[in-house]
Amino acid sequence: MRVDEIMGQEEDEDNAWFQISRLLYWGIVPAEKYRTNDYATYKEFTDALIKIVKYEGREYRKKEFTKATIDSFGVGGDTSPDAKITREQAIFLCQKTYNWMVEADTFYEAKWAIDNGRTKESVIGIIDGVYTLASVMGQNPRVAINAEGKAELSSAKAERFKFTYKGSRTNQFEEMMMLYTIQTMDGKYLALSGNVPTNGKQLITQDTEFLWAIEGPFNEGGQYKIYPPDYPNLLVSVEERQSKDGTPIIVGFDASVNPPSNYVFYVYYEGNASTSFSRWKELPATATPSKTSFVMNSQPVSVTAAYTINGTNYLQLRAIAAMLNGTAAQFDVGWDGKYAVIEPGKPYSGTVTETKLQTTTNVHISNTKFKLNDEVFTFSDARLIDGSTNYIQLREFAQKLSGTASQFNVYWDNEAKQAVIQPGVAYTGVAPDTNPSSDTITGSNKLEDGIYYIKASKNENFAIDIPGSSKENGAKLIIYSKTGNDNQKFKITNVSGNKYKIQCVHSGKWWNSSGSKGAVITQSDSASTFTITEQENGTYRIMDSKGFYAGISGANMKNGTNIILWTEASNASQAYIFKKVK
Repeated sequence: MRVDEIMGQEEDEDNAWFQISRLLYWGIVPAEKYRTNDYATYKEFTDALIKIVKYEGREYRKKEFTKATIDSFGVGGDTSPDAKITREQAIFLCQKTYNWMVEADTFYEAKWAIDNGRTKESVIGIIDGVYTLASVMGQNPRVAINAEGKAELSSAKAERFKFTYKGSRTNQFEEMMMLYTIQTMDGKYLALSGNVPTNGKQLITQDTEFLWAIEGPFNEGGQYKIYPPDYPNLLVSVEERQSKDGTPIIVGFDASVNPPSNYVFYVYYEGNASTSFSRWKELPATATPSKTSFVMNSQPVSVTAAYTINGTNYLQLRAIAAMLNGTAAQFDVGWDGKYAVIEPGKPYSGTVTETKLQTTTNVHISNTKFKLNDEVFTFSDARLIDGSTNYIQLREFAQKLSGTASQFNVYWDNEAKQAVIQPGVAYTGVAPDTNPSSDTITGSNKLEDGIYYIKASKNENFAIDIPGSSKENGAKLIIYSKTGNDNQKFKITNVSGNKYKIQCVHSGKWWNSSGSKGAVITQSDSASTFTITEQENGTYRIMDSKGFYAGISGANMKNGTNIILWTEASNASQAYIFKKVK
């Protein structure tokens, strides 16, 4: 590559000459050998790179840049010393050298800050280690993973994440990206459902590796952008600029130079990667007596022990038992010396723990182990408030009891500004359909509850399938040649009218819709409600709550084709045959 070719690539010719004059002044390019129409050999070019890095190198940079470093870049073409270096080789080596310098400086500065005790503020660089993530908004709530394996904000606890550096590369804008995996303390990877970046999609955890580009720090206080490497304008963000507990962490589009505050995060260092940490770091929290109104069977009910923390209600477990006693959702709870035992269907035999509700900062994460139908577990967001009494989110408790003899639904009536409790029905978190007859587009037969194969009407040799019989949250739905295995069987449960929940037989997880056009339907601990309507030809369509239909992408009858959400289209992609198994 000739020097005059470099000149031709520069938008600012004066700046290019200035840079070349610096090389001459430093002696990196000897003046007696400098001619603009000369070609450089591979050895001359790489020797010059080594000199440039050494001259530019800051006093503290301990890492040495050598010929072996350059060889490790893996440049293609002829690399013999006397070969004329090509433009492609020169650009490749310059980019790799720049990345190497950024990495070396970033890691040194980050380690220096940690070694010198600067751990109470957001980091100035990210090395392998354990960190927490905080929103820049409000009182800086932290990122935590909820019971459904989804990322959200929490004012009470910060999820500890293990960051592991995976190298660098350039994106489509020729910008360097430093790539990391982000894992929870139990080894799950922070990812996107179906590994498909879509605007508005919530972050989840999964067993398979997922890469994130992390860029920063920006602005005052050490703020970072986090995004999928191939989508530099699809940033991890806080949904709807909220800062209250439970606000989903999603990816959202933003192409601005200085992103809004909901698109950047603080990163706090906890310790090195080899240190054993508990999953959560407890944060100071304030609980205030709840003023929420509760309604059951159209009548107001008194909840004697409820607090609000950052906009979320927490009810004393015994108070929930007393409130539901005598209804279709009644249950008993007691202590067997080891576990808090929940017995569905039984009348409550205890009393509510007397407490004087008052604003308090005596709030801690509860590690109490519960036992339900021989399953031992902990609630992901239970608190001990003003003592050793357990307070639980009503929604999380309803979700746990769904499918038992004590199941109930709870949802927020925004018009009446009250929480509504429905004993005896499966938890959906949404209000029931008040006009079920309007759901039926054509046909009059309603699917019976049961287990079904769901086959493509275009080719009945293909059925909806969970690939690899995965039991992980976020596993996508596809079509695959009919096998008869359990990962192609789905339990259909009517909620009301033509609305159903669809459960994967092999995993026990539910069909879940993100409500975004083009998104892949996945399985999750959280159940979405779908409208299933029969057509005149006896086939069925499946529609989510946002009005998007479950369709075979491109009507492509091929193993592995995704089931996606789309506006109404042809029967070739959106019509199914339900074959009952039992």
